[in-house]
Amino acid sequence: MPHPSYWYDCHGFGGGRPTCHTCGIAGRYTGYRNSVVEYWCRFNRVTGLSPFGSDPDHTPEERKAILDRLVECSLCDGQGFLSSDPETWVRCPRCLSDGSALDGAFKGVA
Repeated sequence: MPHPSYWYDCHGFGGGRPTCHTCGIAGRYTGYRNSVVEYWCRFNRVTGLSPFGSDPDHTPEERKAILDRLVECSLCDGQGFLSSDPETWVRCPRCLSDGSALDGAFKGVA
């Protein structure tokens, strides 16, 4: 499930909260993001590669060749979601929330 994300000028951590957990300053809303586990799954779905580095099914050269083919979705800036405020979001209609595609072959429309 996506969650709102904020940037803090102090470079602290807020865990998706509007204020920094470390110093309490207000953060700047930057859109919705997936959890780390969802990013791992999305990476595997798009590339077929393990998100954890070495892969027994691919040589380092094959892995690099696949990664070089990734094209980031320009509609959602690779995030997979479109949102203008911290209360609402929609899945990107172009990449269908994957954020990228091999050779730019996006599954959705836009």
